[in-house]
Parts: sequence; structure tokens; C-alpha cells
Amino acid sequence: VEEGQQERIVRLSGEAEGALLWRLVAPGNRRIQLTFDPKFGLEDPEDGMCKYDFVEIEDLSEGAVLGRWCGSHSGPGSLQSKGTQVRVRFVSDEYFPSEPGFRLHYSLLPMSEDSEV
Repeated sequence: VEEGQQERIVRLSGEAEGALLWRLVAPGNRRIQLTFDPKFGLEDPEDGMCKYDFVEIEDLSEGAVLGRWCGSHSGPGSLQSKGTQVRVRFVSDEYFPSEPGFRLHYSLLPMSEDSEV
């Protein structure tokens, strides 16, 4: 994440097999806000767990997974990191295409704003 880059859209439509990882790093005095688009659709959970197609967000500064989402419900809305780094992991198997996939926006926030994760 560059200082001049305030937002970028990552868009996948469930065609990938395996795992895709993105590591977002903000400048030292900034943290990262992630916002899921309301149109969210990945493979449904099995036995209440996201096993096959899912997106997972980890706050690397805290070493904590902020959540894992799948199914056809809305994404979690907005999440804010406590530190300067997050990892986005998308996992997909080859069996059921995920529609419509997910869209995730990120932006930078000052470190001084309160965060609720």
C-alpha cells in the first residue's frame, strides 16, 4: 500500500483453485480498513464451517484471525486492523464455482482512530 494509493479493488469470481494470498502493509503511522462489497457469494459452509471456498482476514500485527467467511450471505462489512499489516487469504476448491465471488476494498486510516475488530 503506497501513501498515494488510497483504495484498490481486489475482485475474484471463484474460478481459482487453491489459495491466493495478499499481504497489505501500510506506512508506520497508518492502519488498514477493509470493506466487503454487499454482493458476496462463495461456496456454502459444511456443518457450519467454511471448509472449501472462503475468504479469511488476519491482522498480522496482532497475529489474530479477524474472521473467515463463505456462503451466500453478505460479507462482514468493514474491518479495521490494529496494526500496519493484514493478510487476505482466499481458498477455493475445484468443485463448485463461487458466484458472485467477493469484492474487497481497502483504504488507509490514521493510527490514532479507535478500532473495533
